[in-house]
Amino acid sequence: MRSALALIRVSFLTAASYRFAMFVSVASLALQIVPTYFIGRTLDPFMAPAIKGQGSDYFGFLVVGTIAYLLLAASVDALPRALERGISTGTLELIFSTPSSTGSLLVGLTGYELLWTTTRCLVVLGAAAAFGFHAHWSRLPEAAAIFALIVATYFGVGMIAGAMIIAFRRTAALQTVVIVGSAMFGGVTYPPSLVTTAVSRYSNAPDWIGRLVEIVPLTYGLRAVRRITIDDAPLRAVLGDVGTLGVFCLVLLSAGSLAMAHALRRARAEGTLSQY
Repeated sequence: MRSALALIRVSFLTAASYRFAMFVSVASLALQIVPTYFIGRTLDPFMAPAIKGQGSDYFGFLVVGTIAYLLLAASVDALPRALERGISTGTLELIFSTPSSTGSLLVGLTGYELLWTTTRCLVVLGAAAAFGFHAHWSRLPEAAAIFALIVATYFGVGMIAGAMIIAFRRTAALQTVVIVGSAMFGGVTYPPSLVTTAVSRYSNAPDWIGRLVEIVPLTYGLRAVRRITIDDAPLRAVLGDVGTLGVFCLVLLSAGSLAMAHALRRARAEGTLSQY
């Protein structure tokens, strides 16, 4: 645990030396709420039927989707980028040659990015509240737990991408495919039901496109969070979605752990950890 905290501290001190960039990052997110508010209010009458059961307010729908997208992108991309930096600077072999556990090192390499993203999400939430985002604030602990489950699920994908970085020095655009695909089919800016409806209306569209929403973990996590925070649905009403997300989490974390262990074992045997 101490090694993880040390790595997080190093990342924080590095980022803190670029204070203006940190300020711009936070300010831009806060300002982003302004167009989001007007878009949400303008489209609310048209989107209300489509988002029924996932939040009765389209502005709130977009706010929750924005927070989920920030966490998703950080979960998928943090580890591969940290490993790429370690390879390019020649520090990766030194890090993994310490007696610390692999899990502790992975947490240390990605911890700051995830904590910083959480801070940015709180900024979005605060700015949205200033613009009238109506949420059931007492349900935030439950929503936070589901968001944590989303982060853990997509961190498994990040570990698979990280294993590909160690083994092949490239990820074949895995992060981009997962992040963009989840945003398109997972309900970040529009409900997944619109995808299936659109596919059913066009005879030339392949049926499998509509079924993609069923294999995107974000679909279940976002629906559960929105029903809890916006519609104040009881926890038992979202247990099905949370359970499905939990299965995705178990499968992806297991696959990511196996991939990372295999990649590290192979790299140590071949002596390629520090080879760019």
